[in-house]
Amino acid sequence: MVDIRPFCALRPPAELAEKVASPPYDVISTAEALEIVRKHPESFLRIIRPEVNLEPPDPASESRYAAAAEQLALFRRRGYLVLDSDPACYVYRMQELDGYRQTGLVAVCSVEDYLNGRVRRHEKTRPGPEADRTRHIKVLGAQTGPVVLMYRDFPDLDMILEEAAAGEPLYDLTDAEGVRHIVWKVSSPGRIVGALEKTDRLYIADGHHRAAAAARFAEECRGRDGERASVRGYEYFLAALFPARGMRLLAYNRLILETRGMSGRDLLRELAGGWDLRRVEGGTPVRAGRARLYIDGKWYEMGLASRSGETSPELDVDILQRDILGPVLGITDPRNDPRLEFLGGRDSVAEIERRVDGKEALAGFSLCPVSVEQIMDTADRNETMPPKSTWFEPKIRSGLFVHLVGDVAGEH
Repeated sequence: MVDIRPFCALRPPAELAEKVASPPYDVISTAEALEIVRKHPESFLRIIRPEVNLEPPDPASESRYAAAAEQLALFRRRGYLVLDSDPACYVYRMQELDGYRQTGLVAVCSVEDYLNGRVRRHEKTRPGPEADRTRHIKVLGAQTGPVVLMYRDFPDLDMILEEAAAGEPLYDLTDAEGVRHIVWKVSSPGRIVGALEKTDRLYIADGHHRAAAAARFAEECRGRDGERASVRGYEYFLAALFPARGMRLLAYNRLILETRGMSGRDLLRELAGGWDLRRVEGGTPVRAGRARLYIDGKWYEMGLASRSGETSPELDVDILQRDILGPVLGITDPRNDPRLEFLGGRDSVAEIERRVDGKEALAGFSLCPVSVEQIMDTADRNETMPPKSTWFEPKIRSGLFVHLVGDVAGEH
């Protein structure tokens, strides 16, 4: 069974939640973060994108970690964030304008479950982002963003969460994209935790680097502290759990910044022979196995041929990497090659067009999104997808929950 616990959250008072809550750190640029902070000085971006506090705002500056810690202390002194006196779990619901709704749980999950495989992964992490997140936790003494986890069907848990969401919410706010975020505090979460104990595995949907950083920091602390009478907060990581069947996946596309002197015409000539290239309108693929390429102001559809059997069908992102990005473009290490950029979400097709038309990139590939079933099946086979294969929306707001890793872990 998995070990899920309530925790004493550091969180904003209800009247400040809308001002403090922010987009996640990894979905906006420094320029976008600066604009938000100018409008909302209490934004949590001061802590998770701390370069906005620097002059000039340098996202690579070593001083950004100290700036984040200073801002966290300042937020506490000013009452922007207040520590709960009692451990609790939280029901978190997101509602979109089109009627889509998903309801999940915010709690803390055992690092040990991540290390022993009960929390399953489908992506490898990159050394740079993992080290960045680890240092952020270490300097702040806190985890500032949840790892988003999925679980297979548990009707009993879904029913309990719906019942918990029947009362007066703790938070009710709407973000700039029109997504409504509603939160209920559950101070006696025994039924919820008990229902989760019936499963022996969870799946990372979003936040592989946050999970890896939490585990890395915990192992460092174990080496320092040795055996302790009480379980410390660093043995758990902040998590948001949702039923897999309700998760909304969008495409995670690829942008090619340059190809060592290869022109757009050269790339088209390379691909014309073996990938059934044909001119089309629009950049959204109609089905798996048919990617789209944007180059020189035009969209092309192209076939991606799987080499695997029906029991383990190959993913489009795998085929693209194996047959095109590696052998044709020389991008053999997609986790670290600076010529490759990843674009996810609803606006990624338009962003490909903008960047290529503006001569910031040579080309872009648009893919069909993977499914939650493919993610879980890949994780269950102990295999991984290429980096940046999944993009989930809507995104949980940052700043509504902080987990202090030095505190004693909550009991249920």
